[in-house]
This record gives sequence, structure tokens and C-alpha cells, in this order.
Amino acid sequence: MKAAIVLRSGALFLILFQVALLAGDMADLPVFAAALLAGFLAACCSCRFLCRCAPQKPRLLGSAFLGTRNRRRKIFFVLFLVLLPWILRLLISLPRIFIPRSFSNVAGMAPTLDSLLLDYDRNTFVFLLPYYWTALSGFFSAGSRRFLRASCGIDLLILPGIYTLTHTGAIGLYRWPVVTIAVFGTIVFLELAALIRSIPAEYKPRRGEQTSATVLLLFLVILGGILFIRPSQEKAVEQGGGLLAPDLFSFDFSKVLKLESQISMNDDLVLIVKKDSDDSHILLRRYVLSGYNRGQGFFRLEDLDGRDHPEYLPERSMSLPALETTKNLQAVRITGQEYYLVNFDSRAFIGMNQPVQVIPYEEWDASSFSSVYSVSSVTSEVIPIELIELDLWPPSAAVLGMGEAEYRLYTEYGGDERLRAYAESITGGTENYWDRVQGIYEWLKFGEYRYSLRAGIAPDGDQLSHFLFNSKKGYCSYFAFSCALLLRSLGIPARIGAGFFLDPTTNTFDYYPVRADMAHAWVEVWFPGYGWIEYDPTTDSLAEGEEFQISTGVPQELFERLMREIFGTRNLLRPKEGPEETGESPRFSVDMDLADVIRNNWVAFLVCVLVLFTAFFRLRPVLACYLVRAKRKKAIAAWNRALHLLRMAGLRRPRDRGEAEWAREIDRFLCGGVYDRPHEGSGSSGDDAGPLYGLYRQKTAARFAPDFGEEDFALVKTNWPAFVAAYRRTVPLWRRALSWILPFGLAVCSKTSPPENRAGHKSRTK
Repeated sequence: MKAAIVLRSGALFLILFQVALLAGDMADLPVFAAALLAGFLAACCSCRFLCRCAPQKPRLLGSAFLGTRNRRRKIFFVLFLVLLPWILRLLISLPRIFIPRSFSNVAGMAPTLDSLLLDYDRNTFVFLLPYYWTALSGFFSAGSRRFLRASCGIDLLILPGIYTLTHTGAIGLYRWPVVTIAVFGTIVFLELAALIRSIPAEYKPRRGEQTSATVLLLFLVILGGILFIRPSQEKAVEQGGGLLAPDLFSFDFSKVLKLESQISMNDDLVLIVKKDSDDSHILLRRYVLSGYNRGQGFFRLEDLDGRDHPEYLPERSMSLPALETTKNLQAVRITGQEYYLVNFDSRAFIGMNQPVQVIPYEEWDASSFSSVYSVSSVTSEVIPIELIELDLWPPSAAVLGMGEAEYRLYTEYGGDERLRAYAESITGGTENYWDRVQGIYEWLKFGEYRYSLRAGIAPDGDQLSHFLFNSKKGYCSYFAFSCALLLRSLGIPARIGAGFFLDPTTNTFDYYPVRADMAHAWVEVWFPGYGWIEYDPTTDSLAEGEEFQISTGVPQELFERLMREIFGTRNLLRPKEGPEETGESPRFSVDMDLADVIRNNWVAFLVCVLVLFTAFFRLRPVLACYLVRAKRKKAIAAWNRALHLLRMAGLRRPRDRGEAEWAREIDRFLCGGVYDRPHEGSGSSGDDAGPLYGLYRQKTAARFAPDFGEEDFALVKTNWPAFVAAYRRTVPLWRRALSWILPFGLAVCSKTSPPENRAGHKSRTK
């Protein structure tokens, strides 16, 4: 009972602590935690005093609640718990009342007392209701198992009730799904564990079974948390600006880019980048997304997109495949960059348009960065006017220097003729490749479209059409989708680039902090001889009525600390000397491959683990019977196997019942008091010598008798099939099947002994 109260109180503390997190600056977390702790301690002390005042010494905490003799005392303690916050407030204000004002002013006490009272009143608004529920429910739970179990159920209803007013995204701690799942999983585990510990004595499992049930519960909570990881990550994309997905305690981009109806953004620092001061490029690419279909959106093609931009950071210095394809490009330069990842996937590879070489570095001891590496990229220096004269109309695979399959891929727009007609109307029928690209780009960036984090929900589910023809407001993904698909509808190859943009105003010795809210999407258009040219069609004009919260930037103290660390250790960087890479695959280790396989097939993986675990638990007694050779051990294993089957069906021996007496009870329950004659040789006297009692006698003889021969073991062979037959006759098939499916059978949800009036328990007559 005490353990159940402690477990439930721990869960309640986590539940009610969400109120303080949601209250933000309105509540001081230490004061709120102290209020909850005070409520719990006050409830425990009240119960203890009530028990001491009981006419008879109670056996359990709170058992003095039974009966009506202590009703007045209970009312007194309830009033005490209700008035305790106001008593404390009175104690804080009393010195201010009784100490002379002149003395308190001279001693400097007046401001302190006023501030203390003000803080108390401010926090009272937040902690008062949580305190009352903690104190009163704890007080009555200590005196009633029923109230304790009801309180556990109410607690689990309070949690979703708290989030009817807001959601977890309002709490910075819950931007990462793993934290959310860990907190809520812990709450569920503690509440259910409290329920298990509060089971009445007649239903209560043994200590070992309680431990098994607790382990099973923990396993199921962890399994449920893992199952919720993927949906939570997809939901958490909203907190990553629509592009970033929180993964454990870091961010990364999703390989599939969708159009969300609404997003929010946070300004967590994700990385620091250094680049050449004379380079004007500000787009840092994480993914290239070339594939498209109307149902899924833009997505990454591993083979094709990995050729131009690898997904993972290599284990050693290497030249990328794009080095060969960029040799003949015009108007390009080599741009160097250094990346210091802070709150980002340590394996992630980021680089400017067309990275050709990467050097990963060994990290120093106690590094604040998850990974450090440098990149050399080929970036275009072409002036737009130079592209006007390109004779590329009408575009085709041959004219653009592409293969037919590749050209079809980059011009796939879903067959939406409405898009094609709109693109034709924008470009006015011009037959110049560059003019059409520029016309669509300027139409989106400088036209009537506006930037908004609340794009709205399309009535027909077509978010893109809703943006283009109705709302005309959205965030960067909407502009990038629209530009790419409008160009594709005209036969112009285009793809999506996803990554970050740099803010030139944050330059500090050529180092730039990159925040989560700087995640961005843009368009890359193919120009033969010049490569993929970046276009950013997202407008700078804010939608009317849009409340866009400007980031305060990276905390200066954090940025300065990281910069000092970089300057102090940059000269110590040494390239990694990992295994030599072969082929063009962007995956650089067997560990990564295995991790990806598990990540992509995690449901099947968990199901296999659960099946293997259950199968091992079921087959362990069976294997013990067949693998041991000694007759004594086989007799003991047969008894243990019988106990295992009975436990799985919910038939357990009570702690106060001897094995012999209990075995006779089970025999009467299974066989109805009438046994086949072969069991008379079990070594017992009377007609109640059932098969289970016979197994018990043989087990005892095998363990303690000086001699245990063939005749004794023959009785085991005779009693075992008789026990199995009686077990199958009495225990329904559905119950036996359910006991095999559930990892720990029905041991927790069944009584400890067969009921006296159970059907089939009455003596049968022949």
C-alpha cells in the first residue's frame, strides 16, 4: 500500500508539474515544486497522526479511516490541509503587521517581506489547485484502496485535460519527441505500477509475480513509446519550421517535404559555419529532393540525389563524385566552408551547392560539437544576364544534355493541367528558357503572394492549389513547391533544395550562427554548361495581419563560449583516418546501414523481439523437461512446468498455503474430486490423490529421498499426461490461448486460488 502511494505520488508530481511548465514566467519552478512536496508531506503527516489517534493500533497507514469513530478527526485534518496555504500566507504577512514600520524600514526588512508576499501571491494562482489535489487525494488515498485506484484513473485524465488549452509544443522541453514520450511514458508506468501494488489481498500476486508484472509493464511502456516516436516526429515538424524534424536530442531534415497547414518556429542554435568572406552565397544544402508525386510531395531519391549531395558524413577525407561532373561548368569558383554541428544529427552532411570534397575532423576532448568537418564546393558566379542568350527552346533531353529518363524525372509535375495553364499565363507565351524561369520566379517573389506561417487548410485537401489560387500566403516550402512545379509543367528541369540560409548581418570573423528557424527550402533549375542554379522564390513581404515573432538570436553568452572553444582548438583539428570509401554510396559504415535498417523497419523489429521474448518465456519449462537427463531433475522440471501452466492460467499458490494442501485443492478443482485409478500410486492415501499432488510427491522424493529409481520416475510419466488432460478439460481454450499470447499470461489479473463455487469444482460422480 505504501509503495502504491509513493508511485502514484511520483506520477502525480510529474503530471501537475506540467502546469508550472505551461505557466512559464507566471510560476517559479522551485516554489511550485515545494508546494507540491508540502502537500504530499502534509497528507502523509495527517494520515500518520490520524492513525496514532485511532482507538486500536492500525496495521496499515490510513487504516484508521475504516469506521466512523474518527470522523471528526478526519474533518479536522481535511480542514488543516485546505487552510495550510492560507496559514503560510498569514505567517509571511504577520511580521509585516506586528513589526513597527519604522523599525522594518531601518532594518531593510520591509522590501524583503513585501517581495516575499508578492512572490507568494503570484505563485498561489498557479500552484493552489495542484496543491489541493495532491494533498487531499493523497490523504484519502492513504486510507482507501478504492480511492487510490480511482485517483490513479483521474490522474491519467488530468494530463490530456491540461493540454486541451495548449499543446506540448508550447513547452521548450518538449520540442524533442523522445523527451515527451519519456515523460508521459514514466507517468503511465508509475500510475499503472501503483494500480498493481494496490490490488486487494485476495487478488494480489506474489512478490515475484509483481516484479514480473512491473518488468512487463515497463517493457510495454517502452514499446509503446517507440511506436509513438515516428508519429511524434512527424507532428514535431511543426516545431521545426516545417522542414526540421527533431530526432532524439538534435534536429535533422525530413527526406520527404510536405505542405503543412500551420507551423511554428524556434530559435535553437543548430550549427556554426565559417565560409569565405568574399563569397556571397547564403544557402547551405542538406538535401536535394528530386522525386515528386501529388500524394507524397517532393522526396529524396537515394541513388540520384546522393550522387550530387551525400546524406552522411564520411569517415575519412574524400572527393565526392560531383568533382568529375563540375569540371566543364562555366563561371564557377571553389568555396571553402567549415561546419561545427551543435544541435544537429552528428552524421548529417551539409554543404553549399555542389560539394566536391569533404574532410571530417577528429573532435577534441570535452567538445561541445557533435561533429566538425570542412567542405569545398563548386558555386556558380554566373550573372543572370549571361543566361538570357542560351538557345534552349523548346526544352528537351537532347537540348539540355540529359538522358530521357532523367529529363522525365525532373519535369514530373503530377499531370495537373491547371498548373501548366497557370504557368503559361504567367510567362505570357514567351519562348525563351531564361525568360520563363525568371518570369515565374519574379511572379512568386515580387507578386501578390505573401509569407505566412499559417497557410490555412485547403477545403479539398489540395494545399498547393489553395496557396496558388486562393489564400496566396504560405511559408518557404509553398513557394519552392510552386516554383518547381510551374517550371516543370513547362518542361524546365527543376528540383528542391532544403537546408539553411545564412544571415549576413551575424558575421563574426567569417563565422555565422545558424538557428532552427533559419531552415529553408528553395529551387534549383538546370542550365546546361552552368549546372544547377539556385533560385529562392520566397517573398520578403509578410501577410496582412500576420504576427511574426522576430528571433532574438543566439544567446550571446552561448555564442561567445562556442567561439572561444573554436578559436582555442581549431589549430588542433586533425582529419579522420577511417576506412577507405568505395563506390558512390552516401552510407559510409556497416553500423549506419544496420541503424538504417532498424530505423526503417522498427515495427517489424520490435514485433520479432516481443515474439522471441514470449517464445523463450513459454518454452523454458518445456526445454528444461527435455534437455535434462537425470531422472531427479526431470521430476523436478515436470513439477515446475505444471506450476508454470497453472500460473499462466491465473492459478497461483497463496503465500499462506502449503504446497501439498494447495496441490490437493488444484486437483479437486481440475478433476472434480474423482481421479483415474493409476494415480493411487502417487504415494498418497485416499481418493484425493490427484495427478498434481502425485507430481508434488515425486518432486519431493526427487529432491530429498535417498533413492529415486525407475518405479518413482514411472509415476511422473503416469501423472503428467493425466494432469495435462485435466488441465485442458477445466481451463477453457480461449484462456489457455490468451495466456500464451500475453507475455506474462493471466497471472496478474486472476485470483490466487480457484473459487469455491466455480463450475466444475463440485465433485463429479461416475
